[in-house]
Amino acid sequence: MEPRGQGRSALGPSLATWHVAEKDRATAAPEFALCETASRGLSFDLACLTVAVTPEEGWALPGSDAGMEQLGLSEQTVMQGPNTDVLANGRTLLVEDLHALGSRWPMLEASGALHAAPFHSMMIIPLGADAGSDAILDPIAVLAVARNGVQPFSELDARGLEHVGTRILEMLVARWQLTHSIDALLGTRADDRHLAVGLLSGLLGVRSGQALALLRAQAFTSGRTLREVSSSVVETLGR
Repeated sequence: MEPRGQGRSALGPSLATWHVAEKDRATAAPEFALCETASRGLSFDLACLTVAVTPEEGWALPGSDAGMEQLGLSEQTVMQGPNTDVLANGRTLLVEDLHALGSRWPMLEASGALHAAPFHSMMIIPLGADAGSDAILDPIAVLAVARNGVQPFSELDARGLEHVGTRILEMLVARWQLTHSIDALLGTRADDRHLAVGLLSGLLGVRSGQALALLRAQAFTSGRTLREVSSSVVETLGR
């Protein structure tokens, strides 16, 4: 669970109360109603709820903050970062200052994503499945919240968010069990990544893992996300 903040910064506690942006409210995932309630006690500025679709990949639910979603997409391009760590190890992570942790995630630092993020302090919790459930993966999702400035979250904050996360998990599992459809859970069509991998594999005669590595390399060198590069490949090579 490290690095974890030990309390509020010298600047004092954030007074922010987070809400889904008005333009996104009609399409926001229902779980964000609980996030809005939680922000009144935990005082965070931003929130992002990402559903795991593989052990290494996740997609943000509608209503997530765009800047936090962009960080997650950048992480998936270089396969490292705070959300990636929590998705992989299933442990809560508190980040005192995201901009100061380039040595921990050097590829993410080199991509420019750390300093491009318009926030500093983060708290990320895993939402895990109960034993014996037919859920997608474990953890099913990660819930990340952030403060714009360097105002570290505390262990008490983490326990509070983990309590809220239990209720969010119940909602996610209930929605998943209704349809067993990732698209329905996300409220949107899945991105073009897997289709792009298949097209490249067929065109170049390489394995899917090699095709994915080529997509990641192109995304990193061009300064784009894996999703953006995949969409370009699909548009160029056809559906």
